[in-house]
Amino acid sequence: MSLDWNLTKIQDYQSACWVGEGEDKRLNPVTEALIFSCILVGIGEITKQNAQEWYVRVHACEHASGAVLRTVEGGARFITPADVQAHIGLSTNVFPKVTDAVFAKNLWRNAKEAGERAWRWAQEHATDQDTPVSV
Repeated sequence: MSLDWNLTKIQDYQSACWVGEGEDKRLNPVTEALIFSCILVGIGEITKQNAQEWYVRVHACEHASGAVLRTVEGGARFITPADVQAHIGLSTNVFPKVTDAVFAKNLWRNAKEAGERAWRWAQEHATDQDTPVSV
């Protein structure tokens, strides 16, 4: 199933959601991160009523697995409350809303898998310098 999205209900969506001009015009990296984060948070739209809950969920996901926003410069940063507020009106076809219990279960599974990957990577790339120091 494709991820479909609509930006037209976002205030000033032309300037908020798009950067560049002409052939260089592209989706704002913040907008793109929020669109795809709808899958992570299990809420398919950002409204005035759910903006705080949407932000709290993405915040939890990012602190468990890392920043979802990749900047044009190639860096990464966390989604901010201001990012979410500026995109009130964003909607996607991520429905129905995932319950808090299912969200928490998914969050734990994702965080556990990230920790397991980090552990395996550390084991595969361990050097003598990685030996714990006695205190």
